[in-house]
Amino acid sequence: MHGGRLHDLARQFRDYLAQQTNVDLVAIDAVAAPGGPAALRTALERLDAALGQLADLQSVYSDSPTGSLEPLLFPVAALTGEYMRAAFGGQWQTPDDALPGEDALLIVIGDQPPVDLLPIVRASLLAAGPNLAGIVGGGT
Repeated sequence: MHGGRLHDLARQFRDYLAQQTNVDLVAIDAVAAPGGPAALRTALERLDAALGQLADLQSVYSDSPTGSLEPLLFPVAALTGEYMRAAFGGQWQTPDDALPGEDALLIVIGDQPPVDLLPIVRASLLAAGPNLAGIVGGGT
């Protein structure tokens, strides 16, 4: 099964982000059924809050007026995907050796077509404030 490295990256990034922001980020396994969609939304809302804190700090200590979080694109997409995978039983459709800089980070949920998380997460990170809960979890 692909995704071992992505799972590890997501878990490590979640731990790092929780330490940096003191936001109580939801553990990946805690999003699994029976919590499913509601747990996914909570996890993404907390991820948004932590990313918002990082953006605020970056805007204070950086010359960038927008506090861009784009350098975190790949780990944020991996964590978002791991939350989705746990909530809905999805699978990564990305080689296990995927590394930052890859062109796509695909996840498959059920019999739906693959979803590339990179453009979705990029749109959220470049918005006025991170909104993964609204973009990814909006239909939950």
